Amino acid sequence: MVERSPEQVGLTVAEVPPGPVRYRLLSEHFQACADLPEREREEYLSGPSVTDLALREELRSLLQYHDHPQVPPPSTVRAVPGAPRRQQGLVPFLILGGSMILLVIVVRAWTLSQLEASARAEGMRQLQQILDHRVSSVRAFLERRKELTRSVLEDGALIPHVAALAEAARKPEALRSSPSYEAVSTLLSKAPGRLGECGFLLFDPAGVVLCSDSAAAVGRPLSPGNVAVARALAIGQWIVSRPVELGPETAGPVMFAGGPVRGDGGRILATGVFFFSPRSEFDGLLAAAGPVRLLISATPGRNDRETVLGTWTWLPEQDMGLGAEQEVDALLSSLQPLRSAFLFLMSVPAVLTGVLCFSTGALRLPRPRDGESIGFYVVERPIGQGGMGDVFLATHTVLRRPAALKILRDPRPNGTTVARFKREARMAGRLGHPNALQIFDYGETSDGRLYYAMEYVEGMNLAQLLTLEGPLPLARTLYLLRQISGAMEEAHALGMLHRDLKPSNIMVGRKGGLGDVVKILDFGIASSVSGGAEDITRSTNLVGTPAYMAPERIRRPHQLDFRSDVYSFGGVAFHLLTGRSLFEGPGPAELLYQVLTSKRPSPSTLRGDPLPEALEALILDCLAIEPELRPSSMSEISATLKTIETPEPWSQDEARAWWAENRENVARFTGASGPAA
Repeated sequence: MVERSPEQVGLTVAEVPPGPVRYRLLSEHFQACADLPEREREEYLSGPSVTDLALREELRSLLQYHDHPQVPPPSTVRAVPGAPRRQQGLVPFLILGGSMILLVIVVRAWTLSQLEASARAEGMRQLQQILDHRVSSVRAFLERRKELTRSVLEDGALIPHVAALAEAARKPEALRSSPSYEAVSTLLSKAPGRLGECGFLLFDPAGVVLCSDSAAAVGRPLSPGNVAVARALAIGQWIVSRPVELGPETAGPVMFAGGPVRGDGGRILATGVFFFSPRSEFDGLLAAAGPVRLLISATPGRNDRETVLGTWTWLPEQDMGLGAEQEVDALLSSLQPLRSAFLFLMSVPAVLTGVLCFSTGALRLPRPRDGESIGFYVVERPIGQGGMGDVFLATHTVLRRPAALKILRDPRPNGTTVARFKREARMAGRLGHPNALQIFDYGETSDGRLYYAMEYVEGMNLAQLLTLEGPLPLARTLYLLRQISGAMEEAHALGMLHRDLKPSNIMVGRKGGLGDVVKILDFGIASSVSGGAEDITRSTNLVGTPAYMAPERIRRPHQLDFRSDVYSFGGVAFHLLTGRSLFEGPGPAELLYQVLTSKRPSPSTLRGDPLPEALEALILDCLAIEPELRPSSMSEISATLKTIETPEPWSQDEARAWWAENRENVARFTGASGPAA
């Protein structure tokens, strides 16, 4: 990492009040000194760059969890038997093979970079030419529509009738009985060039509809879907819009063209609007040009994807952008033979070196193969990953019962890693609640890797369910939360803090003919409130997920109690009901700052419909910044959840039906990956 001095960062403040400026300064100071050695970091914090004492303390609070990774002392590393002499003779071959591969990589990188730069420049030039041509065509199309609109709304036969309707609008109920109504309706409905194929509107400056293809709208204010139309035309200009969604009453996007109807002296009597479908001439203008895609956007376009080469032009009058883009892979496909040649040159020394290493046993593949036997289990396929190991679907050779086999990933772990893995299995094995993942067995593979077997759940984690379904129905959310609180209640009764409760660590699936069965996973970073030798994860290292992390985990990591899990439970409930995390930021520093200081948003507001007051209050209480303001225990939460009633049911009947109907969708979505413990 590049170290940045205070002068380079340019941050010197006396005292900054809370707000966006303070937030920015905290983030920039954090980035400036997060990667400095401990001594230089302290010099930075104590120097002239940070003179605000409160800001300095907040920085220290955040930075104490971002120390550089420490290399374990030699005494903690498991001794490796001495290598045979034949392996020592491999060193010259390894050096020679590595040098050849490195040389080919350097030559390949330089050659391809030059050729790719040239191809990209030529591709961008062609894209710009195509886009310029299409932009000219689109502008000509929009101008034709505008002229057709003017020809109708400036017709001398129309203006007197519009003036009469504008006068009659003082009594809206009399509009349709006005002799001018039929005349205006006839003239507007016969607009040329399919101009009004999706309908038309004529409304006065106050927004009252004078005439429309929908008789029910006459005499009423503009519908919410048409308010945007009124705002765009309020200044009396002639416009043609981009494709817009006006509301559920329209099938798909429409475009509109409109302008004023002026009376004597240029006074605006009304505004006329014609709606037409873009699925004709306009869509034809955006047809693909070979491998080039033509796009339309409601925001200024920008190409942020490395896999796509693109260019944009913004049309301010229509408030839309037109773009052209092409996949970089298609653009650079002509370079594929050269890439293949370089890969072949690199493969020769790599294969020779690999054959020598494997033939002498210098390398081993730690990942078990499908069909390999481990203890009483036969491995079938990988189904997930955890923080310390890989998880495989396996079958017991005698009982024929499926199991999830978690195998320690590191083939040569140090003493601390071994102790943590054993402790994870031991702590999870103490849990007996039906909503906590059950541990069946523990052992060691033939090549010395540790593993334990746990029950297999057919389903997915809550993060995947939320991605598939979005915010969950209220009744289903309560059904899941009651199971989660029950499992956590037992863990707390055993003195165990989970410390990383989040949607991706909570499985939901089918089990024993039941649906929506919850299983809490990953007690790998769990700790005991009593400490002791068993609690080897209690340290100042920042473990867990910032979006679900209680504030005291950051400020006072040595003074935790069960209320830190209560906070995480509130974060999970918030996510289930709103479909999003409590806080979302560009990086860990921003997330941590929001956890420490930001006001908690209302889940009802983000969800868009009111929740029961008791549930809303419970979630916000769980998410309180100060622990003493939260529910004191999971038992209290479980009791509150039992009292909340919902108008719609969610029981085992609904749960089994959902999993039966969505079994194929779930399998496709998860790739039949199973749990990731």
